[in-house]
Order: sequence, then structure tokens, then C-alpha cells
Amino acid sequence: GRWGIIYSIGCMPAAIERSCLAERYVNSPQGGGAAFIGNCSYGWYLPYFAGYGSSDLYNQQFFQKLLAENSPALGMAHAAAKAQFIGAAQGENEFRWIMYGLNLIGDPTLAVWTGEAESLGVLCADSLTVGQNSLAVAVLKNGRPQAEAAVTIIGDSTYGLALTDGTGHALVPVLPSAGDTLKLTATARNSIPFEKSIPVFSSGAQVSLLGWQAAELAGNGDGLAGPGEEIALSFWLKNTGSQGLGDSLNIALSRSDSNSVLLDSAFSMAAPAPGESLWTGPAASFLADSGLADGDAAAFNLTAMDSAGTFWNFAVGVPLAAPRPAFAGYSVDDRSGNGNGVPEPGETVTLYVEMTNKGGAALEGAAIRLTSVDPYVAVTDSSAFPEPLLADSNGSYAFQIFVDPAMPGPWRAPVFEIRCEYEWKEWRDSFSVAAGQVGLTDDMETGSPGWQADGGWHLSGIRSHSPSHSWYFGSETDTLAPQYSVDTLESPPFAVGPGCSLGWWQWHDFVPGWSWGVVEICGGFGARLLEVVEGRSAGWTYSGHDLSRYPPGTVLSLRFIAVCDSVRSEGWHIDDVNAFGPPSGTAAEPPAAGRPTFALHTGRPNPASNRAAISFCLPQAGQASLKVYNVQGQLVRTLVNGARKAGANIAVWDCRDDRGRAVAGGVYLYRLSAGGFSSTRQMAVIR
Repeated sequence: GRWGIIYSIGCMPAAIERSCLAERYVNSPQGGGAAFIGNCSYGWYLPYFAGYGSSDLYNQQFFQKLLAENSPALGMAHAAAKAQFIGAAQGENEFRWIMYGLNLIGDPTLAVWTGEAESLGVLCADSLTVGQNSLAVAVLKNGRPQAEAAVTIIGDSTYGLALTDGTGHALVPVLPSAGDTLKLTATARNSIPFEKSIPVFSSGAQVSLLGWQAAELAGNGDGLAGPGEEIALSFWLKNTGSQGLGDSLNIALSRSDSNSVLLDSAFSMAAPAPGESLWTGPAASFLADSGLADGDAAAFNLTAMDSAGTFWNFAVGVPLAAPRPAFAGYSVDDRSGNGNGVPEPGETVTLYVEMTNKGGAALEGAAIRLTSVDPYVAVTDSSAFPEPLLADSNGSYAFQIFVDPAMPGPWRAPVFEIRCEYEWKEWRDSFSVAAGQVGLTDDMETGSPGWQADGGWHLSGIRSHSPSHSWYFGSETDTLAPQYSVDTLESPPFAVGPGCSLGWWQWHDFVPGWSWGVVEICGGFGARLLEVVEGRSAGWTYSGHDLSRYPPGTVLSLRFIAVCDSVRSEGWHIDDVNAFGPPSGTAAEPPAAGRPTFALHTGRPNPASNRAAISFCLPQAGQASLKVYNVQGQLVRTLVNGARKAGANIAVWDCRDDRGRAVAGGVYLYRLSAGGFSSTRQMAVIR
């Protein structure tokens, strides 16, 4: 059966200083499970507001990291979830107590199945001989090459490890001993491991297949093996035995699946001498099925027979390369309109559709066509005929669109269909564009229509960032937050534009362990935690967040949830909420006065191995600091500490600490501070 994992927010299920449920579960000889995550002390929850207790928030972040943000290693997901609350855990409060007491009982490197597991297949030789130093393998899943599969070979005196490349191939190093039986294991994410025993022979005649090559004989002329093409195969064979093979080797190729038709399948070659390796030349050929896609493979069995009639069998997989177009984004040039980068009623704008070719072959001779399914938006020139788009590259294609002056509503998300016709195939996709009024700007000075407030939330003049009003969670009479309350303030809904950022100013005074705030963004795929607010702020502070994960036109709202138990303090003030940002790829006017453009962006690449670029934006020139921390909150590296210009800036981290030592693999936090602004993001380092 399958081994389960338990996550508990209860009190003391993992109290490892005594006999506890977690250890009993993991160590049970009658079954149990693979791992247990739970508290060694108390769990914290809100019985009157399920889902917003501090333990609930930790729990939600764990599954967010594991399932939605692609952290399949159990320990990495656990650490990344904790990292979200480092800021909230700085005081003497339950967030800190959970940080220390929420533990993983089990293997932190355990790869968790986050989808239905599927079987792997491995193509390789059935035996090895002493003196052979590598084994060529091809890993497949559902008949397609499996990239980044880990292939290990273990014997009494040897160990080899290799990761498959994008074609599913790997060359595993090995030094076999006579009489040994090696164990080959292939593993990949959401896959059932493949295991195979490989005997080792000490002497005599032995042929090994070191590799193979595929080349186009007849097709589109790009030289690659692709669907619907005639393909020639060459094989690299070696005599790894101690005896000769006679004058020649007879080679026969047979199909292992229905993805091809053999054209030339039998030939002879000169037999290599002991220790010698030879290429056969392009003597075998096949016709690949035209219905196959990029990354599909044609599987064969290769038989080599020497002059004495001894034969050896090898499995061969030939991956096929084809174009694979995909939608990558869009940008808007509306300089013929008001120049704000958003299509609006009455405007004719240029819509640049960005596409990428994710396939292994160039996209050539294509026609790209754009249509609108919205009655208020028309595409006035609907076709583009681009230059060839190389494999793993991007292209941008311009279309003119017109927005009807009668378009209803303050905003709209017109849907476009993109179609790419190439060779004998057609690819389709759809995307939405934000049109009309996008974003949100509210300084709380006009009554703030559209906001929904309950409990202790109300507009107040006690404190404000600009000019005289803000939303306040607390009492006007004694300026204290209400006891035993969980009260919500939610913004009016707004449509996301391209490259949108969200920010607000806040002043807060919470009692550690007794009160706190939670900020969520709602819409799109449900509610998502933005931050937890704890303790007392040093005056008004700015909080900024990137909304680029949401497609343009997505309707969102911002939600502030204030929690107060029996111990009271002043509470929480919110002012100057803005959701704004220039479209990607187009120029934008500077934001109006009072609108900060402070932003900290995701490092690239993420995960990183030896170098990552971190970009950030400052509303004005001044002192800034950018520091990297580990998940324990310890300073690892100071990247920026000094004056920086207004606008876009960039810092490069070489994945080393302040002493120049390479950091260990894991999750790290980087925090930007400038003036009254601060923002924190996370990055993974892999080794």
C-alpha cells in the first residue's frame, strides 16, 4: 500500500521528549506512515474563526508550498512554509513558539507524490563486463522521454549516479567487478521507481552498446529526427570482453512499439577487437509516425550476433523533435490613445502577443492568427507570418485591436483566441486582456465607497498617512481594539492590469501572543495569504506585493483580517491602498505623487545554484539595504547597503555568504529595506 503523511495542528502530538503519537506513527511495525509533522508543544487556533489561527496559517502555507509551488521534497516544503512567518515570529508570540515547536518526524529529503504516480521504463543493456566504465540508459514515462530522472547503479564495489537530459538519456559511470550483480534504479517526480538487476561477466566475448545517433533522411530539412520523417540510425558498439568476435557482427533492428515503420533493419559491420569501439554508420532507418508529438519516442530492440552465433540484445529509444508553440504573454502599445498601456473604449492599440517555442525543433513557415470573442473588441489585422522561431526561444507579434466606445462597465477582460498553423498541424490557445479601468487607488478621503467593513473597522481621523483619514480597527473612545474579535475589512473589487503591483501603508500596535493581523488577496484561484502583521510598527510602514501571477483582467479584492483576544492595544490603521503598474514591454508615465513604486521582485533563476539576479525598484533615490537570511533568521549575506538610484536596480548574489563560502542547499529569505518601505521574498538554492 501507500505510506501516508500526517500534518497536525493539535497540541503535543510530536512531543519527542516523551512517548508521542508522531514517533509511534512513523515507527509502527504494523504499518504506520512515512512522516509526521506536528507540534512538540501547543497548537494555536481560533475556535470562532476556523482557518485563521496561527497554526492554521502554518498548515496552509505547507500545502501551498508542497502542492502549488512545486516543492516536492518534504523538508523543503516544511522549511519554506516556516520561512513565510519569520517576520511575524520576531516577537514573543505564538508564531515564534510554533516556529520552534513545529517539527518534522521523518526523512526531510523524502520526495512526496503530489499527483497520480506513473510507471517508468528504462532502456539499457541487460549485462555488463569487467572493464566497462559506463552504461547508456534511456528513461521513458508513458512512452515519452523523462527528463531529470535520477538513475543509480549500486554493486558490491561500485556506485554510479546520473540525471537524464531533455531527451531522457544518461550515461551512468560504473566500475563493475567480476561476478557482481548490479542494481539499477530510476526515480523521477510522481513516478513509481524502476528497478533492474544487471549481471557482470568477467571474460569471454561481450558486446556493449555505448550509444546511438539519429539523423533526418527525408523530411523538412532541419537535420533532426521528427514526426512523419525518414530517420537514419547509427550505433556505437564496443567489444568489452577479452575475446574476439570473429570477422563481423550481424545487426538486426526490430520495433518495440507502434510509433514507427522500419525501412532498413538488418546489416553487417566489422567486428571490433577486444577493447575497441566502432560506429556502424547510418545503416538502419525507419519512418516515424506523423501523429507523434515533440518529445515522443520510437522504441526498438537491437540484436548483435558474432561469427560464433552468440547474440546480445539492447533496448534503444529515439526521441523525436518537433515545434511546440505556447502563449507566453502580451504587452500593449497605446501611444495612439492616452498612453497608459491599457486598451480603453474608443482606442485603437497595438497588441503584442508573445509566443515561445518549447519544442526541440524550429517553428518554420507558420501563420499566426488572432481573433476576439468579445463583441466590444475587434482585431483589425488578424494574421502574422513570422520568421522561423528557434527551439527554446521567444517571438513577439503585433496585431491592431479596436475597443468599441460603447464597451460597458468600468473594466472588462476581453478574451482572444490565438491560433498557430504550421506544417500539417494547428495549435490553439486563449488569453484575456485587461481593458478599461484597471487597478485600485484609494486615499480614504472620499468615504471609500465599495469597501466592506465589519466589527471594529471604520473610517477614522485618529491616524492617517495622507491627508487626514484611514481605516481603523479599534475604538474612537479609548483607541483600543475590541476584545474577542475577528473583524474583516475588504476592498472594492478591481481588475488586474499587466505587470500589476499592490501596496498600502499601515500603522499597527498588536500585543504579541494576543492579537495580530492577516492580509489576503481574494479572487483568481481563491484566497492567498500575503502577510501576517505582528507587534508594533515603527510609525507608518509600506507593504508591497507583486500581482504578476494573476492573468490580466482577473478580478481581485484585498482583505485585512484583525484578530484580538482579551488583551487590548491600539489596533491597526490602513491607508493609501494602490494597485498599479506599467504593462510589461511598454513605457509608462511616472506614477502620480503619493503613489510609491517600491517593489522587490523574484530572483532569477529560482531555484539558483551559483548565481541569482535580484531586481528591485525604489520610489526615490536614497539609502537601501538588501540582505539574505536563512530560515532561522540568521544573516547570510549583505548584497546592498548604501545609496541607490530611484527606479529599477539590480543586485547579484553568487550563492555565497559574507565570508565567501558557498551556502548549503535550502530555502533563503532576502529582505529589502529603504526609507519606510520593506519587503521580503524567498529563494531556493540547490546543490
